[in-house]
Amino acid sequence: MFFSFDPGTGASTELVSASRIDKDADVPNWALSPDGKYLARSILKPNQDAAIRILSIVDGSDRTVEVKGWSRLIGIYWSADGKNLWAGGVNPMRAGFGGSGNCPLLEIGLDGNTRVMASVSDVCFYVGIPSPDGRYLAVEGAKADSSNVWLMENF
Repeated sequence: MFFSFDPGTGASTELVSASRIDKDADVPNWALSPDGKYLARSILKPNQDAAIRILSIVDGSDRTVEVKGWSRLIGIYWSADGKNLWAGGVNPMRAGFGGSGNCPLLEIGLDGNTRVMASVSDVCFYVGIPSPDGRYLAVEGAKADSSNVWLMENF
């Protein structure tokens, strides 16, 4: 359940339309845009390309962004400017996620255009979280027997 609240008065209101964001969900995996106007949620579509549902908190409208060529998204986070999303991508030829497989770090445009930003043969990237100014990106990833966090510059 999602709520908006007034920090001054403590009054809260349930965002009823946000309950739709869980439809077709894989695992709890959502992110609030930097301006607080949108919720993005990765959705799993069996035997289809992955997708992201974007819900407007302002008017309750939503749209789906298809992420062609990727069967599943791991983690999701908005870019600092709110124009893209960061996620780990699972290749359609790979079952499951995590461990020793390759899950590249993806930059996903709101139009669905996707770029592989980092890929290491035995690392599964879970998420990229940008600094507020957009200059740095904290990246979480795992290998078969360990996990770690990296800080990327000039990406």
